[in-house]
Amino acid sequence: MHAVGLILSLIASNCTPVLVYGIEACILSKAQLQSISYAYNAVFVKLFKSFDVKTIRACQFYTNFLSAEHSIGAARLKFLSSLRTCLKMNKISENGSVFS
Repeated sequence: MHAVGLILSLIASNCTPVLVYGIEACILSKAQLQSISYAYNAVFVKLFKSFDVKTIRACQFYTNFLSAEHSIGAARLKFLSSLRTCLKMNKISENGSVFS
């Protein structure tokens, strides 16, 4: 089971960024989010040999991984925060912008 940490580390550094590249700037439908979650969770299903959603969530929790939904949500918050900062610095958000 020592390989699990290595595999998850490789997935986190190589695969997950490719899977969610640019997602934080998009508004996803429920079906699109489920599709991404399926691909994201497939690694945990294979590694821990379980199809149970609760077991997969627990495995993600105990290996310090967020679920796909939470990971995308955190990336979206970071993106919007940096966008807001950028807009404030450039003084573009004048006259009724949603970022004011």
